Amino acid sequence: MSCMDLAGSIAVRSVVLLLGMLASIVALTAGANDAATAYPKLDIYLITDEAPAPDGRETEATQRLRNIMAKVPELRFQLHYVSWPKAMRQVEQRRDALIFQILRTPQREARYHWLVADQQVPINLVALNRNPKKDWPLSRLKQDQNIQVACPANTAQCEILLQQGFREQQIVQVSPQQQESVERVLVARRVDFIVVAPSDLQRNMQRLNVAASAYQISHQLTSTDDYLAGGLLLDPAVRQLFRQNFQLPASQKQ
Repeated sequence: MSCMDLAGSIAVRSVVLLLGMLASIVALTAGANDAATAYPKLDIYLITDEAPAPDGRETEATQRLRNIMAKVPELRFQLHYVSWPKAMRQVEQRRDALIFQILRTPQREARYHWLVADQQVPINLVALNRNPKKDWPLSRLKQDQNIQVACPANTAQCEILLQQGFREQQIVQVSPQQQESVERVLVARRVDFIVVAPSDLQRNMQRLNVAASAYQISHQLTSTDDYLAGGLLLDPAVRQLFRQNFQLPASQKQ
């Protein structure tokens, strides 16, 4: 074989090899695109309090959410920080929306697809320190018809109060126009107690410039998990992907 023939043979093999590499890259890219388009792009809703700081730092909750989503790299998503009522409406009406940090309660069980547990959240009664009823036994509080307990309207906290034996006439549902609306009602002494998660309480009281010495975290009513969840309309392929990646038992409602 002449030098010219040898050079031509090498050139042909190089071209074939290059074409093969390009074909592989195209196939991989196409596969990735197919995987991405197999699922809708998701809008994930968190409450306004979880929005990043002005310097871009994200809250611990947002970081936990990103860690969860990193385990399902097939999914594209965008985070939205909105009021809780808006987040609830979005997730209930759409197939491509999720909500993060929603408490799982018996009353809500059949209304959502529970995808991934985040963390356990204690739910407590809170009173001002000047209120003598703060030290009453829980059984006595439930029996006192004059006791008023506030909770954010249409939330798990209100459901928990009823579940724990408080009567409807004892419960004051506060429209959450602001994140600290329930705490404002307590500080104004319009109610005897509020029911909140301690982490939310501390953050909101700081916003109201209320010292920790002015209030007392009283009886713990329950402790429950909060979740990343979707509404009943959630895309079935998305549900199945979460089931596969988080190895949920078949018996668990999702």
